[in-house]
Amino acid sequence: MAEESCQMCLRSPMYGDTIRKCGFERVGDTILFSPDNRNCATLNLLKNYSDRFGRGLSSCDSGRLWVLPMPDEGGWIVLTGRTSGGRVHTAVYLSEGCAYRLPLWVAEKAIRYYSAFGCSGDCVILP
Repeated sequence: MAEESCQMCLRSPMYGDTIRKCGFERVGDTILFSPDNRNCATLNLLKNYSDRFGRGLSSCDSGRLWVLPMPDEGGWIVLTGRTSGGRVHTAVYLSEGCAYRLPLWVAEKAIRYYSAFGCSGDCVILP
């Protein structure tokens, strides 16, 4: 696994009997989403949190869309893919009217926030 892999992929390099391909790569001084991924542990967890605390939507035309609010930041993480598992085609961070390729630090901040979020099974952040 590449040195730039997220910590979750480094800790858990296998997904079942398949080797993960991390969904992040170094670009200059930062680590950003890479569309060349397969079962990235960080992206999979963001999809799970989107299904529980945000929105996970299916479309016959475009596959799946996951939307996760960033309450502390005021932005949104948006992921797209064909299925719930496997490859994420797009991962962006929407903030102040602009879309940015998802930085790893934003993904990790969302995971820290939602992992500490105490909520009953029927709790939803979005209306």
